[in-house]
Amino acid sequence: MKKIFFALNILLCTSLLSQTTSGGPDNFGYTYKSSAHPTGPTYQWFDITTIGTIVSGLADDNFVGPFSMSGFPYYSTNPTQFYVGSNGYISFQPVNIASSNAQFPAMPVIGVPDNYIAPFLTDLTFAGNASNPGIAYYYNQGDTICVTFEKVPFWTNNTNQYSGDNTFQIILN
Repeated sequence: MKKIFFALNILLCTSLLSQTTSGGPDNFGYTYKSSAHPTGPTYQWFDITTIGTIVSGLADDNFVGPFSMSGFPYYSTNPTQFYVGSNGYISFQPVNIASSNAQFPAMPVIGVPDNYIAPFLTDLTFAGNASNPGIAYYYNQGDTICVTFEKVPFWTNNTNQYSGDNTFQIILN
């Protein structure tokens, strides 16, 4: 009985630790809190489907841009443009983050641009047949940038080359 309790306790602790809702500070003093954290921000979806611009040209394992933005402090820089990556990220330099042999590279990689925000970095695709529901939008209101990934499926090795759908967004404010 003690062994079963110990195993369940380890499983529970591992499960709780893998769902981190806050962290930091990093070497620059930045911290984060998700909306799941007790003192985190209130979750509120920002619907830009009618006011945003469709991000054209996304496919499988690619990025498009640049799109202009007002100077937004990001660590020691103030980027004035961003790129949208098909695998669930935005970057402030032209960089393609793609999987190789079913995994993404370790981050950060020395000598590779590392100024990106990747809320859902995984093998997504906008490619496949015409019924792929994936679409991305961006909206620039000066002090707010929003990028929405809507119904973007995972890349899978099947007839359609995709399955499922994922909807998430990045809001810089």
